[in-house]
Amino acid sequence: MGESLDIRRKPAPAPPESKSRLRQFLHDVAAPLSAVALHLEAAARRVAQGADPTRSLDIARAELARAFELFETGREELLNSAESDREDRRPDDRS
Repeated sequence: MGESLDIRRKPAPAPPESKSRLRQFLHDVAAPLSAVALHLEAAARRVAQGADPTRSLDIARAELARAFELFETGREELLNSAESDREDRRPDDRS
């Protein structure tokens, strides 16, 4: 009974660079989309209260445009890096 168990967890291995890039991409796009959802909820509340929802809708529209911009930029970067990774793994055809 004098034996103790080491139950500490080992640190998780670092994710491959491509997973890390994908995780960052998803995070970057999720942030403005969350803002869109919040501002649309605020607009709905304002309409229900008989108030003007214009400001909330304008902010939601701007955040949605930002999300699309981040998506396009991130998508291009991910596709380019995936292509680069594939080229790095190809056997050298030069003989």
